[in-house]
Amino acid sequence: MTKKKPPKCCHPNCEQCPYADCRYDGMQAEDYQDSLVDELLFPVSRERQMARDRANRYAEKHREEIRQYSLEHYHENREEYNARSRQWQRDNKDRRAAMKRKRWAENPEYYRKKQREYRKRAKGELPPVEKTEDKVFGFIVSYIQAHGYSPGIKEIADGVGIKSNSGVTYQLEKLYAQGRLETDTERREHRAIRVPGYKFVKIEETEERE
Repeated sequence: MTKKKPPKCCHPNCEQCPYADCRYDGMQAEDYQDSLVDELLFPVSRERQMARDRANRYAEKHREEIRQYSLEHYHENREEYNARSRQWQRDNKDRRAAMKRKRWAENPEYYRKKQREYRKRAKGELPPVEKTEDKVFGFIVSYIQAHGYSPGIKEIADGVGIKSNSGVTYQLEKLYAQGRLETDTERREHRAIRVPGYKFVKIEETEERE
């Protein structure tokens, strides 16, 4: 019996297949990841799929509004989330140790290099590592001087090398608490950042005329 290719087949990306009983490429349900097995055995109904599509369309149209709400929710519940994270770390010490050993086994030379650098810094042979909050502060100062206005979350993350927006928000909150940065908005709109004690003059690039 020849297999018939379904109309919405996404082969070879079969992990995203919408069909629960599709066997076009010969894969079985056990070959998929654990997180996808439930969707294979219990396919999503048409009504639920339509609700997901509506939610995605709404998110695309109201992306900035959702971002502002997420920031407000983060600031209101930050202490609770941090406490929950610390509790998880205390309850999963063995799991964290196993993950650390796995990372070491996968790339031992990288961690040996980090150890050598740490020992040299402890002996004073290398300068100390610059703190992330200092990097963020220096980037904000240089950005305001170059552009005339403060950077956004995305610009700070790209400029400093922070992977997540929440990491940038955390560093900015530390700088607010230290008094190194100021803002007038309660929602912490980062385009309204001020650096106390600094007077900025925008640097304009001028072309030399012959």
